[in-house]
Amino acid sequence: MNVYFRQPPFGPHPAMADAPKYIQVAEVLEQKIATGIWGRQVPSVRAIAKEYSISIVTASRALQVLCDKGLVQTVERSGAYVVDRESSRQKLGLVLRITPGPWHEASVRVAHSGFDSLDTNLGVRFLNDAFPWPNDATAADLEKEVRKAKEAGIEGVVFLPSRTGETRLKQDEAFLAACDEAGLPTILYQRNLPGDRRPLQRDLVSSDDLEAGRAVTQHLLESGRRRIAFVAGSSVSSHFDRVAGYLHELSRLESDAPLVPAVLRQSPALPFREACMELAERLIDMKADGVVCYQDYVAMGIILECFKRGVRVPEQLAVVGFDNLPVGNVFSFGVSTYEFPVEELARQCVRSLRHRIEEPNRPPVRVLVPGRLLARESSQSA
Repeated sequence: MNVYFRQPPFGPHPAMADAPKYIQVAEVLEQKIATGIWGRQVPSVRAIAKEYSISIVTASRALQVLCDKGLVQTVERSGAYVVDRESSRQKLGLVLRITPGPWHEASVRVAHSGFDSLDTNLGVRFLNDAFPWPNDATAADLEKEVRKAKEAGIEGVVFLPSRTGETRLKQDEAFLAACDEAGLPTILYQRNLPGDRRPLQRDLVSSDDLEAGRAVTQHLLESGRRRIAFVAGSSVSSHFDRVAGYLHELSRLESDAPLVPAVLRQSPALPFREACMELAERLIDMKADGVVCYQDYVAMGIILECFKRGVRVPEQLAVVGFDNLPVGNVFSFGVSTYEFPVEELARQCVRSLRHRIEEPNRPPVRVLVPGRLLARESSQSA
């Protein structure tokens, strides 16, 4: 709802001066709704016509504008009432299983930001706390929480699966099975469940990771890099697609000496800092002159470890990450990254989930959202 910080007497916005009279009156009435002057009951058409010295027809058309906007609803033989927008918003669950780590809270904020900004605009209410999920949650616990959420009015769920750990994977599978059992539509966000050849069994809204991997690799090739490595983290669809884009772009380069791909894996057994140390040493040993990292935090960790070992970035090693996370642009030395539009991703999630609610039996659909490359100091010299 639009709130105008204007004191009575009310008047139409200056930009509305040339609009039809009923539109001008509708805007004034909308201001009264926003400030709560009327409460729940809207004055009658005759009362509005008398107050603003307009015809009953004009007053009726002004009220119809408010009805069309969803601000007012009419009840036969009772009159018109202000719609409670909070209670009328569609309730959707949001479960984002962000990987634990040193930058967990910042990653959570970025992931939630797109959904938070769209709550009111799309007439939905995302409930982040609809599914309490302790680390030791059992399948029975998850079934109970799903039933409670549906009874509370949750109509569907946007779900980002965990990408690490067999225990977390089993919880994710149990949660999705509980949603199916309860008839609660669920779509996946950003990635499928982990697995090398896991088929897509639900709608998936994700960034165009194949194009992202291709674009960042092309960026490094255009800067003259020829020994480019890729650092992946998990066996999930988003990482597979980024690696595929990297491999595709390397294979396209016409050269007398074919480029040799090198896909490195961040060790899940090592703490973050030690994993970055290991990766930096491997990149130095293989004499890499460019590296694509699956996430900005890993890119920054590798950059710091290279600095400690006397390797100049980007002169000797150009580094690119993904996601445009906060750490990439808070220092004077920025991390080049591929940014995904979090608001558009959230918007597509809402549309896909609503389609799934309307057509529960249609085949799974994958929606890809393109992003953009942000070249900074880590991959290009000043």
